[in-house]
Amino acid sequence: VEIDLASDSQFFSGLSGDISEGGLFLSTYKSLPVGSAVDLEFSLPGSEAPLRARGEVRWLREHATGQPRGVGIAFDDLEKENRERIHRFCTMRPPLYYEDLG
Repeated sequence: VEIDLASDSQFFSGLSGDISEGGLFLSTYKSLPVGSAVDLEFSLPGSEAPLRARGEVRWLREHATGQPRGVGIAFDDLEKENRERIHRFCTMRPPLYYEDLG
């Protein structure tokens, strides 16, 4: 999912491969301090109407082997309809990761 993000001092786009009703991971080389308030806008695959949400940066991931650099953002203000759209999207898509039971 391509995401547009705006904070008090920045505007940029990034990509997310991890989204849930509670928040998302934004893969980007631009970093924001933990605690930063952000406004997000994105469209889910198969949906034309964009979702808008307000969130807060909760954690950072610096570059690590095999892991993209970026920020974890928790949704603070997400309309009920948009939360339901994300829930439907997440339940319809197969998980990206599977627990190794073997």
